[in-house]
Amino acid sequence: MSDSGSLICWNCSQRTTAGTCVHCGAELSNPDDAFKEDKVETKARMLEIPRQNAPNIQINLDDVIELVRNDFTVKRMVLSSELHFVVEDPQQHLGQQFDHLLAQSEALVKGFKPKVSQYKDTNDLLIQYIYTEPRDENEYRTVLLLAIFSLVSVFMAGMFNYTQLQDAKGILNQPGVSIFGVFINVPAILSSLIFTAIIGGIIILKDSIQLVAILRGKKNTITPFYIPAPPIFELGTLGSITRQDHIHKTKNEMFNAAFYGPFISWIVSIFIILFSLPLAEFNRDAAHAYANHSIVANGKYEPIILTALGHLSNLIGLTHLDLSSPLTQSYIFSPITLAGLAGFYLSAFAFLPAAHFNGGYIIRSTLGKRAHTIMTYLSVIAVFSIYWLLSFLLYLVYELLKTPQILNDKTEVKPINKVLLIPYFIIFLISFPLDLQRFSFLFNLFY
Repeated sequence: MSDSGSLICWNCSQRTTAGTCVHCGAELSNPDDAFKEDKVETKARMLEIPRQNAPNIQINLDDVIELVRNDFTVKRMVLSSELHFVVEDPQQHLGQQFDHLLAQSEALVKGFKPKVSQYKDTNDLLIQYIYTEPRDENEYRTVLLLAIFSLVSVFMAGMFNYTQLQDAKGILNQPGVSIFGVFINVPAILSSLIFTAIIGGIIILKDSIQLVAILRGKKNTITPFYIPAPPIFELGTLGSITRQDHIHKTKNEMFNAAFYGPFISWIVSIFIILFSLPLAEFNRDAAHAYANHSIVANGKYEPIILTALGHLSNLIGLTHLDLSSPLTQSYIFSPITLAGLAGFYLSAFAFLPAAHFNGGYIIRSTLGKRAHTIMTYLSVIAVFSIYWLLSFLLYLVYELLKTPQILNDKTEVKPINKVLLIPYFIIFLISFPLDLQRFSFLFNLFY
């Protein structure tokens, strides 16, 4: 064999030297661009994928190369720790060609997926292959069990809240029984059921896009895990955390999954609060007494939108609220209002523009990796000034999970999704619970 060398060309499988293959002209600018296996050529043409608690998967590299060539013009291949292809950018046909490559790759081996992005500062694209473990079907049982435990805890929290509200107003003398400091009677049970229905409904709405995708059997979903909390926590739940089971295929898919659920639950929370504000009782002493154990209405942290809704309620004639000070410092709210206010908190924390929160996905899909990193660190600093423990957890989550990934990172996000960044930031800022003393100048805008 003429012009033999120590390398095997990735393109034609012939032995050659580094540089340009003498047989087919493929680029071999450095040793990593070719196979360095000299013992058994059949092994050199196999790609081995390690798996957790299962035998490794072996894929014929020629099959992978053929798949990529069917949809793209390959200019170079790199076989190092990962499998990379440098290909020409097909411009407007990228979405269609990438979807076909993704489908064919998954048909070859389930979980074997290509990612496409810009290749350095060139006009070419970089296709990288990754492998994700198939979803564990038992995971859904965990989601269901956590959801049930959360609803039970929310109901018990509703009973505890009813007791504290009645005690703050000094009317805890109705017929009923007291168990472990929790007053139980028919009104308490009805109040708790309403509280549970509203909190549960808001959380489900917040995760509705993900839940619908799961029920329909789609792959690129974010699974929500509901977190029960001790009933004395007042809400009985910490909401839900999400885990990205499969990498989103496109930027638009990531945006849609992250934005619309919290947005819908936020809208519902507005109507719940607006039409339950007439049930609020003006009693500053009782409000301060209740604030001593309350997280939602503790008199110190309050979202700006609550005052704005107070103005709107007065304007349309629903109420005649005294807005000379933050509402949580002057009024005792009904459990319905407290549940709606909790909905604002849940939406605001979901919209935190950082890490793997919904807001982090929104920033990643519309503004890119660098903006996501910057916003995450800015969020860590901002949250530290209010909740230092949450700030630490936020930083820890980001360091463990890093920036969310997207399979097709080259296709641009829809213009409408970039426009929706404006209401997204507004919703986050006016719904996030701020320290009333530190940010009093913002609240004064609504007085």
